[in-house]
Amino acid sequence: MTTPLKSNPMKNQKLPAPVYAVAGAGDFAYRQLRKLPAVTAELRTELPARVADLSAGFPAAVQSVVIEAQHVYSGLVRRGERAVARSRAAVSGATTGAVDGAVNGAERAVRKVDAPAKRTPRKAAAKAPAKSPAKSPAKAVRKATSTATKRTTKATTRATTKATTKPVKRARSATK
Repeated sequence: MTTPLKSNPMKNQKLPAPVYAVAGAGDFAYRQLRKLPAVTAELRTELPARVADLSAGFPAAVQSVVIEAQHVYSGLVRRGERAVARSRAAVSGATTGAVDGAVNGAERAVRKVDAPAKRTPRKAAAKAPAKSPAKSPAKAVRKATSTATKRTTKATTRATTKATTKPVKRARSATK
């Protein structure tokens, strides 16, 4: 006795899209592989002519690329030299100005601090009223010297800071 053939239960079911994509890619690869013998025969006849053309033109192409690279490199070198010269001039001018300003400011500060302290520390100690009989003149001299030193240091620091934080004027370049 034979059993009747049942219909395929998967026949009416829709499969996910990736399954169809894989089936399509496989079909495409199969059809392309069937064309392969004809394509390889064509390439075998064409290949010697292509190699001859490429080998004849290759050295000239390489040479033109090398020449162009040399031109670009030399242009970059010239541009870099100009940029470094401009920055050196700007830094040199700014540094010289800042140093000169700091020195001048420090000199003014020293003169300003030294002006009221023209009296010697001993004279200052002698003129200063004695607060207590225990203070010796040596102690007063040390205090006066210490105060003058602090004033000079503070004024010098202030002048140096002021001179070095001024905005730097950059020199304009002739070539832009």
